[in-house]
Amino acid sequence: HNDNKIVIVDDPVSSLDSDVLFVVSSLLRDLFKNIYSGEGAIKQLFVLSHNSFFFKEVSYKQGLNKKKTGYWMIKKENNRSNIVNYEENPVNSTYEMLWDEVREAKLNPTESNTLSLANTMRRILEHYFSLLGGVDLSKLHLNFPEGERQVFKSLISWANAGSHSAFDDYSATPNLYNSEQYLKVFSDLFEKAGHKAHYDMMMKDATEE
Repeated sequence: HNDNKIVIVDDPVSSLDSDVLFVVSSLLRDLFKNIYSGEGAIKQLFVLSHNSFFFKEVSYKQGLNKKKTGYWMIKKENNRSNIVNYEENPVNSTYEMLWDEVREAKLNPTESNTLSLANTMRRILEHYFSLLGGVDLSKLHLNFPEGERQVFKSLISWANAGSHSAFDDYSATPNLYNSEQYLKVFSDLFEKAGHKAHYDMMMKDATEE
């Protein structure tokens, strides 16, 4: 049937499985692109979700047509639901701002502040992998060569703060390393953890330069 269609996708992700999250969000983003270009019978797509991480994946600004994309938030007060419209994506600000600093450092590594960059990377790792759940980054340290292993331990020092671990005798001092070292280990960390697709998506502007 070739009639024009409006499609509503209601919370398609029922778990935090990273593979499912990425596949579903990629499929939906492909649908957005088809709608923007006028391909296919779907003319309008609504995506509803209460999963903030999935929402960030599917609504990441790269490749979305700002003039043809709208954002709404459903808020329930006194047993009444109200729909609030937003000019900009209301959920993506903090997480994308962290990645903005990493992208800028990738483009200009010698001008970036190493201490600030390392702390930004830690916040990204803490946010991303804590949302996935069950990902033990400390087990990845043996996948890095000796020189990069210390940089890796410095980056994931947040995971062991206040706890006893194999890294307790290691003092994380970011200024021992330069931005290029952090950028490489940060990229390799996502790859070795099996989440390079997310890294590539968030770093697209910088890696295409």
